[in-house]
Amino acid sequence: MLVNILSLIDLEFGKVRKMKLKKLFYCMVASVFVLGLATGCSSKKLDSTKGKDEEPAKEEKKGNCTIVECMKSIEITNSVEDIDNIIGFKGEPISEGSTTYVWRFTDTTKIEYKPSDGQGSISATIDRNTIKDKKVDFSKYSEIKELLNNGTSLTYDEFKEKVGGVEGTVVGKSSLSKRYTWVNAQGGYLTASFSEKTGKCTIVTGRY
Repeated sequence: MLVNILSLIDLEFGKVRKMKLKKLFYCMVASVFVLGLATGCSSKKLDSTKGKDEEPAKEEKKGNCTIVECMKSIEITNSVEDIDNIIGFKGEPISEGSTTYVWRFTDTTKIEYKPSDGQGSISATIDRNTIKDKKVDFSKYSEIKELLNNGTSLTYDEFKEKVGGVEGTVVGKSSLSKRYTWVNAQGGYLTASFSEKTGKCTIVTGRY
């Protein structure tokens, strides 16, 4: 009798053990499956956030020239009327009674002119997507930074060679300096100012 009871107990424990093992097995399979899904999503997400080379967006003309072309032609000695003629449409004061004028090409792009003792300062807000260039290369930025920090600096031509030999886009002019921007294929950019007095770079900003 006792032997029969012990046999039954062993049998029941065996069943319980098997059920627990089955549950443990299914849990392990489910965990591996979920982990596989999570890993797959993570990789896909990383791929989608990598910078991709994109063709530059096309800038539509408004007036006689694009904003990039107009900035090349406008000089700091030009009057508001001169700039009106160059651009092809009239600028407006930024506020009532202001001597600073703005020419709006789109909702987000514009040229501003601020007169000062007969020599104004001109600045442009440009859609960087329209000036992307696959040849622009910022791999030598550390060299540029070092030359700026130790006081050696670079001329415009020297700077240009450090970023792939590509001409910069003029985004600012004044009696003191000229400002240029370079944009690579991924949308990263550097903007550098060059002194009119020394011809050397004085400051660089950007993100790449």
